[in-house]
Amino acid sequence: MSKQLAREEIEKLLKLSKTEKDEKLSRRYVELALKIAKRNQVKIGNRRFCKKCLSIYIPGKTVKIRKTKNALVYECKCGSVKKFIVE
Repeated sequence: MSKQLAREEIEKLLKLSKTEKDEKLSRRYVELALKIAKRNQVKIGNRRFCKKCLSIYIPGKTVKIRKTKNALVYECKCGSVKKFIVE
């Protein structure tokens, strides 16, 4: 599988994950996207899903986003917190 094809498949899976109502199935889509990314050495953006519980970030539903002085703080419903520095 070429890297371009892998990127397309990953995008499809993440889009499906975002629209899926069933949480288990949504996590499975993220898991499959990660497997494809690892197998084909393709990077996935780190602001798309929680690395602890594999739930896709949907503001207000699965993640709370707060802005501090110099960072965006993503707090997942599983309890994990991720900080992204903003310049």
